[in-house]
Amino acid sequence: MKSRLQIIVPILLLTLGGAFVLASQRTPDILSPPANFQRGVALGLYGEPGFSYERHMREIRGLGATHVNLLVRGWMDKVTSSRVDITPTPTDQDLVITIQAAHEVGLHVMLQPLVLLRNPEENDWRGTITPKKWNKW
Repeated sequence: MKSRLQIIVPILLLTLGGAFVLASQRTPDILSPPANFQRGVALGLYGEPGFSYERHMREIRGLGATHVNLLVRGWMDKVTSSRVDITPTPTDQDLVITIQAAHEVGLHVMLQPLVLLRNPEENDWRGTITPKKWNKW
């Protein structure tokens, strides 16, 4: 009859040997993104008209980002309003300058409008916007 030691030692050697073999094999790094992975940063354009975001674009690119999401706000009085007020958000020219600054440092740009409600009624939120006059909205 075999002793416990004669049974345990081979099992331990097989287990340890298998662990060394597995450890020596190169396993894929699950934390590394694929080569075409979009590394992006969202930037809310909340400055007054004329504010320059050029420095921010350089900083975002310096972080290793490849994409920037520019968030621009607009306001409606209530969900049925037909007018979106975009003041004091950046002007069209400010947006052009900001997008050019992003492109100059090699960033791809996504423009994201965000419509907010100034005077929502009960159960109203921006997902329930239904302007009375769509053609004016």
